[in-house]
Amino acid sequence: MPDAMQPLRDSVAAVHEFYMKHGCPCRFPRFRRLVSFDFKEHGLSPHALHEQDEFLALAVRGKKAVYVAEGGPPARMGDAWHHKCSRCGAEAMLEFEEYSIIMHCERLVVRPTLDDLGALAVTPSPLHWGPYGVGDESDRKALDSLFRQVHDLSEFESFMTELA
Repeated sequence: MPDAMQPLRDSVAAVHEFYMKHGCPCRFPRFRRLVSFDFKEHGLSPHALHEQDEFLALAVRGKKAVYVAEGGPPARMGDAWHHKCSRCGAEAMLEFEEYSIIMHCERLVVRPTLDDLGALAVTPSPLHWGPYGVGDESDRKALDSLFRQVHDLSEFESFMTELA
């Protein structure tokens, strides 16, 4: 049975490879905005982004992870875990909160040390799979103001790799 998420994983991997050819993801504001998305900052019910999950899987937990944990995991759920970019030395905080057996939210807040190479983050940002979580119609409207769905992954890739 084909994996419906594989095209998104391939797209995220291509974008991540682009970032690595330009140093690291830290220098791209659109990457930083995407991986740091926090539903609480927008007054939403628990939501995460599929694209955010895939970038974190590569950049934090992948074979070629660029954000390396400093010290052990946090003592309590919800506490931030300190990470550092292995390329530029930027500090990053990985936050994880679990809401149910099937719903958790994870985000990475990166504090860049070098000038940006990528274009500024804009709203609404294009996403292919986009947000998932719990909530109602007011959440959907708020999410629609932050993100717009694109059906062509090349549009997502172009947006994420646009240079300043």
